[in-house]
Amino acid sequence: PPDAPVATREPESDPRLAGLTPRQIDVYRAAARGLPNKLIARELGIAPSTVKSHLSAVFSALGVANRTEAAYQASREGLRLF
Repeated sequence: PPDAPVATREPESDPRLAGLTPRQIDVYRAAARGLPNKLIARELGIAPSTVKSHLSAVFSALGVANRTEAAYQASREGLRLF
C-alpha cells in the first residue's frame, strides 16, 4: 500500500549509485541535508566547482534533474542520507 512505511537502507545499497565514489555519496548526503554548495565545499574541504561536479554525477546516476528531485526520490525509496 502507498501508506506503508518504507524500510530505510544505505545509499551504497542502491545499484544506481554503485558507480559513485564515496566522496560523491558524501556530497549527496550533505545536499540532502539542505546544505548549499558553498557549505558542502567548506564542510568537505573541496572546491564549490567540485561539489557541482559530484552532484551532477549523482543526478545522472539517479536519473533526476536537480537536488529537489534527488531528495524526493531518496525519501520515497527509503535511502538513509542523514
